[in-house]
Amino acid sequence: MKVAVTNVGSKAPEPEDATKNVNRLDAGKQAMERAISLQADILVLPGGFLVSKNSESKQKLADSLIDKARSLEIALAFGVDDYDAKNIGAFGFAWSPTEDISHCWKQRSSTSKDKIPQNLCEDVHILRIGNDLVGVLICGEIFNKYIVAALNKKKPKIVVDLVHVGQGFEVHGAMKKFSENGIASACSLHAKGQNAMKRCYLPITGNISTRNSDTIIRGPPRIELKSFEIP
Repeated sequence: MKVAVTNVGSKAPEPEDATKNVNRLDAGKQAMERAISLQADILVLPGGFLVSKNSESKQKLADSLIDKARSLEIALAFGVDDYDAKNIGAFGFAWSPTEDISHCWKQRSSTSKDKIPQNLCEDVHILRIGNDLVGVLICGEIFNKYIVAALNKKKPKIVVDLVHVGQGFEVHGAMKKFSENGIASACSLHAKGQNAMKRCYLPITGNISTRNSDTIIRGPPRIELKSFEIP
Protein backbone atom coordinates (compact mmCIF):
# COMPACT_ATOMS: atom_id res chain seq x y z
CA MET A 1 0.00 0.00 0.00
CA LYS A 2 1.15 3.53 -0.73
CA VAL A 3 -0.08 6.43 1.40
CA ALA A 4 0.23 10.15 0.64
CA VAL A 5 0.20 12.45 3.65
CA THR A 6 0.08 16.23 3.69
CA ASN A 7 1.37 19.29 5.46
CA VAL A 8 -0.98 22.25 4.93
CA GLY A 9 1.12 25.36 5.37
CA SER A 10 -1.25 27.48 7.41
CA LYS A 11 -2.97 27.57 10.76
CA ALA A 12 -5.97 25.33 11.20
CA PRO A 13 -9.19 27.06 10.14
CA GLU A 14 -11.39 28.78 12.73
CA PRO A 15 -15.17 29.35 12.62
CA GLU A 16 -14.87 32.59 10.67
CA ASP A 17 -12.69 30.83 8.08
CA ALA A 18 -15.61 29.00 6.49
CA THR A 19 -15.27 31.42 3.58
CA LYS A 20 -11.92 29.76 2.80
CA ASN A 21 -13.56 26.42 2.08
CA VAL A 22 -13.72 27.17 -1.65
CA ASN A 23 -9.94 27.48 -1.88
CA ARG A 24 -9.42 24.46 0.35
CA LEU A 25 -11.79 22.30 -1.66
CA ASP A 26 -9.94 23.23 -4.84
CA ALA A 27 -6.53 22.56 -3.26
CA GLY A 28 -7.77 19.27 -1.80
CA LYS A 29 -8.95 18.10 -5.21
CA GLN A 30 -5.60 19.08 -6.73
CA ALA A 31 -3.91 17.10 -3.96
CA MET A 32 -5.88 14.00 -4.95
CA GLU A 33 -4.69 14.35 -8.52
CA ARG A 34 -1.09 14.74 -7.33
CA ALA A 35 -1.49 11.69 -5.09
CA ILE A 36 -2.65 9.71 -8.13
CA SER A 37 0.48 10.79 -9.98
CA LEU A 38 2.51 9.46 -7.03
CA GLN A 39 0.62 6.16 -7.38
CA ALA A 40 -0.79 6.50 -3.87
CA ASP A 41 -3.70 4.35 -2.75
CA ILE A 42 -4.91 6.91 -0.21
CA LEU A 43 -4.56 10.65 0.37
CA VAL A 44 -4.70 11.90 3.95
CA LEU A 45 -5.58 15.55 4.68
CA PRO A 46 -5.40 17.14 8.17
CA GLY A 47 -7.97 17.43 10.91
CA GLY A 48 -10.09 20.54 10.43
CA PHE A 49 -9.14 20.84 6.78
CA LEU A 50 -12.62 22.24 6.19
CA VAL A 51 -14.96 24.25 8.45
CA SER A 52 -18.74 24.04 8.62
CA LYS A 53 -21.34 26.08 10.46
CA ASN A 54 -23.96 23.31 10.61
CA SER A 55 -24.37 19.60 9.98
CA GLU A 56 -25.92 20.10 6.56
CA SER A 57 -23.00 22.14 5.23
CA LYS A 58 -20.56 19.69 6.84
CA GLN A 59 -21.96 16.84 4.77
CA LYS A 60 -22.05 18.90 1.57
CA LEU A 61 -18.39 19.86 2.01
CA ALA A 62 -17.42 16.26 2.65
CA ASP A 63 -19.43 15.03 -0.33
CA SER A 64 -17.59 17.45 -2.61
CA LEU A 65 -14.22 15.90 -1.77
CA ILE A 66 -15.54 12.34 -1.71
CA ASP A 67 -17.17 12.76 -5.14
CA LYS A 68 -13.76 13.78 -6.51
CA ALA A 69 -12.10 10.80 -4.82
CA ARG A 70 -14.74 8.50 -6.29
CA SER A 71 -14.13 9.84 -9.80
CA LEU A 72 -10.37 9.28 -9.39
CA GLU A 73 -10.80 5.97 -7.55
CA ILE A 74 -8.43 6.98 -4.75
CA ALA A 75 -9.12 6.45 -1.05
CA LEU A 76 -9.36 9.58 1.08
CA ALA A 77 -9.34 10.62 4.74
CA PHE A 78 -9.78 14.21 5.98
CA GLY A 79 -11.19 16.32 8.78
CA VAL A 80 -14.08 18.77 9.02
CA ASP A 81 -14.60 20.94 12.09
CA ASP A 82 -18.30 21.59 12.68
CA TYR A 83 -19.36 24.60 14.75
CA ASP A 84 -23.05 23.69 14.83
CA ALA A 85 -24.12 24.56 18.38
CA LYS A 86 -26.15 21.34 18.58
CA ASN A 87 -23.26 19.07 17.59
CA ILE A 88 -20.00 21.00 17.79
CA GLY A 89 -16.88 18.94 17.28
CA ALA A 90 -14.10 17.67 15.05
CA PHE A 91 -15.14 15.03 12.53
CA GLY A 92 -13.14 12.65 10.39
CA PHE A 93 -14.38 11.46 7.01
CA ALA A 94 -13.01 8.51 5.05
CA TRP A 95 -13.87 6.78 1.80
CA SER A 96 -12.34 4.05 -0.35
CA PRO A 97 -13.21 2.48 -3.72
CA THR A 98 -13.24 -0.93 -2.02
CA GLU A 99 -16.13 -0.08 0.31
CA ASP A 100 -17.74 2.92 -1.42
CA ILE A 101 -19.03 4.01 2.00
CA SER A 102 -18.74 7.57 3.29
CA HIS A 103 -17.54 7.09 6.86
CA CYS A 104 -18.08 9.97 9.32
CA TRP A 105 -16.67 9.78 12.84
CA LYS A 106 -16.71 12.34 15.64
CA GLN A 107 -13.57 12.91 17.70
CA ARG A 108 -13.92 11.10 21.03
CA SER A 109 -10.88 12.33 22.94
CA SER A 110 -8.36 15.16 22.70
CA THR A 111 -5.89 14.31 25.49
CA SER A 112 -4.56 11.29 27.36
CA LYS A 113 -6.61 12.35 30.41
CA ASP A 114 -10.06 12.34 28.83
CA LYS A 115 -12.41 9.77 30.35
CA ILE A 116 -14.83 8.38 27.81
CA PRO A 117 -17.16 5.35 27.82
CA GLN A 118 -15.54 2.01 27.03
CA ASN A 119 -17.94 1.36 24.16
CA LEU A 120 -16.71 4.53 22.43
CA CYS A 121 -13.09 3.43 22.82
CA GLU A 122 -13.89 0.09 21.24
CA ASP A 123 -15.76 1.64 18.30
CA VAL A 124 -12.67 1.59 16.11
CA HIS A 125 -12.45 3.71 12.98
CA ILE A 126 -11.40 1.41 10.14
CA LEU A 127 -11.22 1.97 6.40
CA ARG A 128 -10.69 -1.00 4.07
CA ILE A 129 -8.54 -0.57 0.96
CA GLY A 130 -8.30 -3.78 -1.02
CA ASN A 131 -7.26 -6.44 1.48
CA ASP A 132 -5.67 -3.92 3.85
CA LEU A 133 -7.13 -2.14 6.86
CA VAL A 134 -6.37 1.51 7.65
CA GLY A 135 -7.02 2.83 11.15
CA VAL A 136 -8.17 6.44 11.30
CA LEU A 137 -7.66 8.66 14.35
CA ILE A 138 -8.81 12.25 14.76
CA CYS A 139 -6.10 14.44 16.25
CA GLY A 140 -5.73 13.89 20.03
CA GLU A 141 -7.38 10.47 19.97
CA ILE A 142 -3.89 9.10 19.42
CA PHE A 143 -3.03 9.98 23.04
CA ASN A 144 -5.87 7.92 24.54
CA LYS A 145 -4.46 4.54 25.53
CA TYR A 146 -7.87 2.82 25.45
CA ILE A 147 -8.66 3.98 21.91
CA VAL A 148 -5.16 2.99 20.81
CA ALA A 149 -5.42 -0.45 22.46
CA ALA A 150 -8.71 -1.17 20.70
CA LEU A 151 -7.22 -0.15 17.37
CA ASN A 152 -4.11 -2.28 17.91
CA LYS A 153 -6.35 -5.34 18.30
CA LYS A 154 -7.63 -4.84 14.74
CA LYS A 155 -4.04 -4.96 13.42
CA PRO A 156 -4.41 -2.43 10.59
CA LYS A 157 -1.59 -2.09 8.09
CA ILE A 158 -1.28 1.59 8.96
CA VAL A 159 -2.86 4.11 11.33
CA VAL A 160 -3.31 7.66 10.01
CA ASP A 161 -3.88 10.58 12.37
CA LEU A 162 -5.82 13.63 11.15
CA VAL A 163 -3.89 16.21 13.17
CA HIS A 164 -5.13 19.77 13.41
CA VAL A 165 -1.90 21.64 14.17
CA GLY A 166 1.71 20.51 14.51
CA GLN A 167 2.89 22.00 17.79
CA GLY A 168 6.12 20.30 18.74
CA PHE A 169 6.60 16.59 18.31
CA GLU A 170 4.40 15.02 21.01
CA VAL A 171 2.44 13.14 18.37
CA HIS A 172 5.56 11.30 17.24
CA GLY A 173 5.94 9.44 20.53
CA ALA A 174 2.39 8.15 20.18
CA MET A 175 2.96 7.25 16.54
CA LYS A 176 6.11 5.32 17.38
CA LYS A 177 4.17 3.06 19.77
CA PHE A 178 2.20 1.73 16.82
CA SER A 179 5.39 0.94 14.93
CA GLU A 180 6.65 -1.05 17.92
CA ASN A 181 3.54 -3.24 17.50
CA GLY A 182 4.27 -3.81 13.82
CA ILE A 183 1.83 -1.17 12.58
CA ALA A 184 2.90 1.75 10.41
CA SER A 185 1.67 5.21 11.40
CA ALA A 186 1.47 8.55 9.62
CA CYS A 187 -0.04 11.96 10.19
CA SER A 188 -1.26 14.91 8.16
CA LEU A 189 -1.40 18.35 9.75
CA HIS A 190 -1.36 22.13 9.53
CA ALA A 191 2.12 23.55 10.13
CA LYS A 192 3.63 26.80 8.92
CA GLY A 193 6.97 26.64 7.20
CA GLN A 194 8.31 24.44 4.44
CA ASN A 195 8.93 20.79 5.39
CA ALA A 196 7.79 21.67 8.89
CA MET A 197 7.10 18.19 10.24
CA LYS A 198 8.23 14.60 9.86
CA ARG A 199 5.27 12.44 9.09
CA CYS A 200 5.62 8.65 9.13
CA TYR A 201 6.90 5.74 11.21
CA LEU A 202 7.45 2.41 9.52
CA PRO A 203 6.58 -0.76 11.43
CA ILE A 204 8.99 -2.67 13.67
CA THR A 205 12.04 -0.51 12.97
CA GLY A 206 10.38 2.70 14.10
CA ASN A 207 12.15 4.60 11.35
CA ILE A 208 10.78 8.11 10.96
CA SER A 209 10.33 9.65 7.55
CA THR A 210 12.27 12.38 5.89
CA ARG A 211 10.88 15.91 5.99
CA ASN A 212 11.28 16.32 2.23
CA SER A 213 8.14 16.53 0.09
CA ASP A 214 7.47 14.77 -3.21
CA THR A 215 5.35 17.55 -4.64
CA ILE A 216 3.87 20.89 -3.57
CA ILE A 217 0.60 22.65 -4.38
CA ARG A 218 1.17 26.39 -4.10
CA GLY A 219 -2.42 27.12 -3.12
CA PRO A 220 -3.68 28.90 -1.19
CA PRO A 221 -3.38 27.00 0.98
CA ARG A 222 0.06 25.56 0.31
CA ILE A 223 -0.03 21.75 0.52
CA GLU A 224 3.07 19.56 0.65
CA LEU A 225 2.59 15.89 -0.25
CA LYS A 226 4.84 13.03 0.78
CA SER A 227 4.16 9.42 -0.21
CA PHE A 228 5.29 6.27 1.57
CA GLU A 229 5.27 2.64 0.51
CA ILE A 230 4.06 0.62 3.51
CA PRO A 231 5.58 -2.88 3.52
